[in-house]
Amino acid sequence: MIANATMLMVVMGIVLVLVMVLSVIANKRTKDAHDYMVAGGKMRMWLVTSTVLATFICGGTVMGGAGIAYTDGMQATIPDPFGAALCLIVGGLFYMGLIRKTGAVSAGSVYQNRYGRSGAAIASFCMVPTFVFFAGSQIAALAKLFQILLGFDFFWIALIAGIFIIIHTWLGGITAVAWTDFIQIALLVLGVILMFPLVYSRLGDLGGQPVVVEMMGKEFFSFGLNGDFTFAGIMTYLALWVGTSAGAVPGADLIQRGLVSKTPAVARNSSVLAGIIMAAIGLLVVFMGAWGNVFMANGMFTGAEAAMIEADSELLLLIISTKVLPQWLIALFFTGVMGAIISSADSALFAPATIISNDVVRPWFENKGKQYEDKDLMKWSQWAVAGLGIIATVLGATTQSVFDLMVVGFTIQAVLFFPLTLALYWKHANKTGAVWGMIVGMVLAIGMMVTQGTITPEPYWVQVFMPMVAGVIVQVAVSFATAKKDPPVPLMHADGNVIKWPELVGNVKKTFNA
Repeated sequence: MIANATMLMVVMGIVLVLVMVLSVIANKRTKDAHDYMVAGGKMRMWLVTSTVLATFICGGTVMGGAGIAYTDGMQATIPDPFGAALCLIVGGLFYMGLIRKTGAVSAGSVYQNRYGRSGAAIASFCMVPTFVFFAGSQIAALAKLFQILLGFDFFWIALIAGIFIIIHTWLGGITAVAWTDFIQIALLVLGVILMFPLVYSRLGDLGGQPVVVEMMGKEFFSFGLNGDFTFAGIMTYLALWVGTSAGAVPGADLIQRGLVSKTPAVARNSSVLAGIIMAAIGLLVVFMGAWGNVFMANGMFTGAEAAMIEADSELLLLIISTKVLPQWLIALFFTGVMGAIISSADSALFAPATIISNDVVRPWFENKGKQYEDKDLMKWSQWAVAGLGIIATVLGATTQSVFDLMVVGFTIQAVLFFPLTLALYWKHANKTGAVWGMIVGMVLAIGMMVTQGTITPEPYWVQVFMPMVAGVIVQVAVSFATAKKDPPVPLMHADGNVIKWPELVGNVKKTFNA
């Protein structure tokens, strides 16, 4: 427990109350399901940028990024935050604008646009578990943070944290998520920016960056190949960049941010700007983490603190902050980290909830010949938030391997990268090809884990590339082979207007009624 933490707890308490107040206000301003799920598709660039950034800069980015840099060096930090930042830039340049043009209300609807309900169902099967696991890991991270501050039992803090996140997300939908994301990410970015020069100044007292390089070696600070120019070395290095990006671009959270944007240009530019900011903040974080080696060697930490860092390097940056920052800035930084965790958790719950309500429950109602009205869509979205939130809370409070489960989910989700890409850019992509491509990719991804008995089968680059490449080969081959029986359809807006390939309009009825 941190000594003299009164100011810290007061500031964090005020922010938590503000989050809930904004959720209530957003709830009263929500008119219908379209408002609840995509904020009417009217969010401006500043708000979309902040919610994208808050979604991707999670507790793991700040705490985990610094911890990995401390133990393994800069190359190990490529997947997060830099691979994630690359995802946002690539997603903005090539995906978000087109996704916004579809006028969809959920990530599953984007896949359904060209692949029908069966394609959307398989894509949903990939996405929903991933984000439940991710939400669970964020609830666990939030519990860990308060456990350090208060010394309370982890299990009960996790339960309280989960209930708070469920209520906050239930009440206001995407509007509440975005409003609170803006406040929380502003606190975190400000805290990191103000903290960096103070940490650098303390490093200067100990000899500065040259001392760190001398102690750890030049390769420790290299983002490159570090001399391994073998085929396996090059492929492994590429996998560090591609694994995270390919798994996150087709994910429900980023797609949802594109759908809430006021215009396609806002969707595109917000994602790119968020990626640039994330890379910049991530660079500050990982350097402070790497400098922790000098601080450790020069006795900055007490014996108990050193033992905590060695046991869990993710605590490093939090402990450094208590050594170099004034009390008010400690409060700002810890509150920012708390906000980043909450932002990631609520986004991780909301995106799959919209998939369940719109892409799973709606087809079930319609297949039964029942009306699925706007109020039903909103109601089922809220109940999905609650149900998924309960599962995530239980995972976060009781399972030590939540992070491992999250890794499994994102690895499987990477098989959606090419189906999404081909849906937006390849005229000949059809439903049958996409379904078989996704199935083959998932079978290979899960099969490697099962046969090797680990979630990180070796070699790493094969784990990343084989399911994706095999999946796209199957999708292309099957799409061509079944083109007559299952002709491709155009990319369309939700209102029926054609976005791309109007010459395929005649295939819509034949394909989706088959």
